Amino acid sequence: MDNFFKDAEIPASSSSSYLSFKEGETTFRILPGPTTSGWEYWNTSGKPVRSIEKPIGKPVDIREEDDSTWKIKYFWAFPVWNYAEKRVQLLELTQKSIMEAIQRFARNPQWGDPRGYDLTVARDGMGLQTNYTVFPLPAVPFDAEGALQGLVVRMEALFEGGDPFTGKK
Repeated sequence: MDNFFKDAEIPASSSSSYLSFKEGETTFRILPGPTTSGWEYWNTSGKPVRSIEKPIGKPVDIREEDDSTWKIKYFWAFPVWNYAEKRVQLLELTQKSIMEAIQRFARNPQWGDPRGYDLTVARDGMGLQTNYTVFPLPAVPFDAEGALQGLVVRMEALFEGGDPFTGKK
């Protein structure tokens, strides 16, 4: 008699269109296509507000921390292939250490454009003690065009409060 419970594969629980770094390692491939950058803050309703230009002064609807401080963060956003979930997701980076590492690889002639190889981000720690380490993996064949086939990625939707994969609000 087969032991169903022993061998059953449980699918990943994430249904988000966004890749998030969980404890441990996350490997992904940056896909060709639209990329964007801008500024983001979270409003009092718990929703992200994004703009191409950095807001001047304190937005009236910005969420404040318990100590009355507030944050507006610079971000990059682009589509990626998430190997763990075996699907395209959007990666929105606000972590400066990760952006700087990717930029170092992109500027290094031995690595070049990061769309040509996989990246792994190792996350450890929690809250303010979270650390990220980024390392490139040797290039392997990858059908980036096939991964994106049938998908329309409309980055402008980020700035409209919508989903970049549907273009809808």
